[in-house]
Amino acid sequence: MMPLITLGPLRLSSYGICIVLVLGLWWWWGARRIPATANIDSDGVLFALAIGAWLGGRIGYVFGSVAIWAQLS
Repeated sequence: MMPLITLGPLRLSSYGICIVLVLGLWWWWGARRIPATANIDSDGVLFALAIGAWLGGRIGYVFGSVAIWAQLS
């Protein structure tokens, strides 16, 4: 996947930009809509979303990469 933005060692692709936008949206929405008396840990959900998105991206990269499969066969 080609990076859209390259700032030194930081390479940000469209998938990374979407993850950042979704996490920011959840943080903003959770702070505004979830009442303090609710039994929902919005920061815990935010952390789980970040880990799940990162793992999903890595798994998708491994299974979708033609170069990796070519080296294995």
